[in-house]
Amino acid sequence: MIILDTKQIAAVSGGEFYSPKNLAAATRFVAALGFLAGAFQAGYTVGQWLNTNTSVQRWISDALE
Repeated sequence: MIILDTKQIAAVSGGEFYSPKNLAAATRFVAALGFLAGAFQAGYTVGQWLNTNTSVQRWISDALE
């Protein structure tokens, strides 16, 4: 297996490895992951509250029967 260095990767990809365009895309991707993680955390917290303070488990069990 051949290990490529940064210049070789840039040549293969047709551009600069650390270009502003690539860094902007990576930044947007990381921001999107942060948003998804926050949405998951909020949903999980609401689900735990519902599970503790309501009879949602019984409702789900009744609906599945």
